[in-house]
Amino acid sequence: MNHPNQNQGRMAMDQENRPVILIIDDEEIIRNACHKVLSQEGFQVELASDGIAGLKKAREIQPDLAIIDLKMPGLPGPEVLDELTRIDPFMAKAVITGYATIDTAVDCMQRGASYFLMKPFIPDELKFITKKALEKREKLIKQEFQRDDKKTGQVPIASIIFQEMALPLKEMEQFFSLLETRGVIGGEMVGPFLRAKDQLDTLNKVTRKWLT
Repeated sequence: MNHPNQNQGRMAMDQENRPVILIIDDEEIIRNACHKVLSQEGFQVELASDGIAGLKKAREIQPDLAIIDLKMPGLPGPEVLDELTRIDPFMAKAVITGYATIDTAVDCMQRGASYFLMKPFIPDELKFITKKALEKREKLIKQEFQRDDKKTGQVPIASIIFQEMALPLKEMEQFFSLLETRGVIGGEMVGPFLRAKDQLDTLNKVTRKWLT
């Protein structure tokens, strides 16, 4: 029979090992919904109602993943993304937005966001994005350790570049598919969207060919 202190110790350890997710959104209903869904999945979830409060909390708790509303009063989402990257380069970041364009997507990805949640989103979408973002964080950390262990000059620079490009390109491909499925691209944006999609497909093929 386990001693009560042993059980408490195991529970504390389990809590310490749970990924920490920070939700930064000015809409209380979204914060609470995300908290409910992700807490039920076993994650430790922290909330912040604006960018400044979110950055303060991020420095305190060092989250594994931050999910940020793109448009908030005060400090906007893109600036929050920049600062989160400075706090922890390996922190996974996802963006919540009600309207995304190709320019917005590219800008956010350049600032470190890997995934997008289009409003209104369902619990399964939130769970999927969270899972993929945390997997990416683990992969990046692993790659960094492996890179440190390799001797300089052993790996061709082109291989390193294409390896770094593979995952972001895959994520952009998924985002383009999401935009297409949601039907948010229309009018004069159709042409530029299709051209950008073709260019992305070509780049994906080149990357896959090099790495295989």
